[in-house]
Amino acid sequence: MNKNLIIFPGGGDPENTKYNKVYSLIENEAKKRNYNEIFIAKWPGHKSFNDNAKEVIKMDTSLENAILYLNEFEKKGKKYDVICRSYGCSVLMAALNNTSLNNLDRIVLWGPPAHHVFYEMYVINLEETKKEAYLKGANVNFDSFLSSIPIEYLIKEYNKKNLLIIAYGTEDKFCTPDFVKFLKSLPKKYFTITDNIINNLKKAGVDEKITESLKPLNKDFNKKNFEEELSNLKISNEQKELVMKHALTKNENISFREVIGCPHEIEEENEFYFKALFE
Repeated sequence: MNKNLIIFPGGGDPENTKYNKVYSLIENEAKKRNYNEIFIAKWPGHKSFNDNAKEVIKMDTSLENAILYLNEFEKKGKKYDVICRSYGCSVLMAALNNTSLNNLDRIVLWGPPAHHVFYEMYVINLEETKKEAYLKGANVNFDSFLSSIPIEYLIKEYNKKNLLIIAYGTEDKFCTPDFVKFLKSLPKKYFTITDNIINNLKKAGVDEKITESLKPLNKDFNKKNFEEELSNLKISNEQKELVMKHALTKNENISFREVIGCPHEIEEENEFYFKALFE
């Protein structure tokens, strides 16, 4: 495999004794699968990031560092995958909206927490959460919630061509099967005119001049804008309907994977967990 791997951690410090086993398991499995370079990120607010007691886990500073990490891997000129855990899922999804990534291949979100989980942790149970975070090598406060971006929104807005895998365990208390069911039901605001759609139109007998004229539209449009673009093309209503039919095909770049009996944290080898992350 000629690819690299970045691992975006959750809110707990990946070097903390409570979490290092989790990340060691992922790293060791990645080595077995012959990734060239494996990098485990850290966020400001993690003790091992710079041991600054004044820094807390916040989306704006996490996002800033995430973009730096991603750009460093872009410079290497090799394809790479990103595996995210918990809070790190939101960080990556936000980063995708803030930078252009040509070498990013595959995205895996493990256990993305519902936004109400952050509300319960950082608003309702803030003092208890602070104590738990400290034991996990992290600093948090109310700003951790104020800066957060709902993963529900980020997944709804996802419109990239990269394969996005959302994996979760049936015993995950932060990303429950019911929450995943909700994610699956989210309407897709955007769609993409891809080469596959253009090829399907050609096979359906749409004139090649028309399919060629669609190529400049090979980017993201909402339905209203796209219909306006179509109205400028000299094609029949029947052909327009055919184009819309293919354009509005469900986004097949999002895949959901369930691991029976699996909790949010994994501390021992689990072949089904690894399959969800790597295959």
